Amino acid sequence: MEEELIAKLQARNFDGLAQLISLYGDPILRTVRSILKESHERSEWEATENEIFYAIWEKIGDFDPLKASFATWLLMIARSKAIDQKRRLAKVYQQTQIDETSENSLTTEDANPLAEEEFMLLVDTLSEEDQQIFLFYYFYQETPRQIAELLQLEPAVIYNRLSRGRRRLKQILTEGSEQHGI
Repeated sequence: MEEELIAKLQARNFDGLAQLISLYGDPILRTVRSILKESHERSEWEATENEIFYAIWEKIGDFDPLKASFATWLLMIARSKAIDQKRRLAKVYQQTQIDETSENSLTTEDANPLAEEEFMLLVDTLSEEDQQIFLFYYFYQETPRQIAELLQLEPAVIYNRLSRGRRRLKQILTEGSEQHGI
């Protein structure tokens, strides 16, 4: 069964990704949640899980059964991605704490419309289908499974598009900050 799953993933069969999520989703989720356990980290569980499933999808060709069992290999990727996310969040959290202590002319109420407008401008750079997925996920707080049902797609496709879209938006933000000297 495990060999069949690996073969499906290597063949880029989305059924294999759905099967992976079904069979190994819970241990991966427990790994993420055991590492990202602080209150300010919990909001990143789903994004981290998406990154993990995408990383597995991308790195399946690197799996070597002589070095580790499939389950161990999966959980090592999960652990690594969760620790990376914890480090990123720690930096953001520290910066947020510094920003909150300094006086700021904008109140939280004033900042929210700007943040939403900025988000909509960023999302507008994505394809129409990716825009729908991002709005359902980030604005309406739908789960990838709910979005898959709404759009009549496989959940694995939603995870893939969310991950790819985040990378695209991150690239746009990076390019924008470099152009403006931020």
